[in-house]
Amino acid sequence: VVHLAGTVPVYLQVQHAGPAFPASTSNDGVTWTPIPGSSMTLTLSGTILAGLAVTSHTATKLSTATFAAVSTP
Repeated sequence: VVHLAGTVPVYLQVQHAGPAFPASTSNDGVTWTPIPGSSMTLTLSGTILAGLAVTSHTATKLSTATFAAVSTP
């Protein structure tokens, strides 16, 4: 789990580069900054599915997020 400080809105990009899935953030959707320690290496077979999730990390508190301009290649 990577926790980042910052202001919203923020763009999140997760790429698929071979078995690696590195993530980057951007304030403008043009200039991307890699998130240190975010890359995961996975051995996957079959179809890869994508999804979105949000959590408050506190069982007694709700969390809200707005996802816009979501795309997959």
